[in-house]
Amino acid sequence: MSDERSIEHVFLIIDDDPMITRLCTRILKRLGLSLKANTMHTALQQFQLNQDRLSVVLLDLNLGHEDGLSVFEACTEINPDVPFVVMSGYSEESMREHFAADNLTQPSAFLSKPFTPTAMLELLEALLDA
Repeated sequence: MSDERSIEHVFLIIDDDPMITRLCTRILKRLGLSLKANTMHTALQQFQLNQDRLSVVLLDLNLGHEDGLSVFEACTEINPDVPFVVMSGYSEESMREHFAADNLTQPSAFLSKPFTPTAMLELLEALLDA
């Protein structure tokens, strides 16, 4: 049984694609513990339960038939201090425009899919060091 006190960072991965979730989990294993959610309901539940220990939330904007923007908005209402990295197949510029059009606060960072493990780690390390 692992000692939870030794976990430096906790990440919440919100994505409905099991392949992306597995990839993120493998990449993040180097930095800490990963929690997973694949629907809006489980994402909000995980966020509510773990908001005080989350280092970063990685959120896919397209959760199948659910809207990632709604997840982002609901989570930031619960706790606006948790950093979000929004993942999408769209460009960063397009994602920024989408958030601005909906009058939403910009997330901490964007990560365009497909991404490399190195790109994800560099982005997260920069966020965690900020």
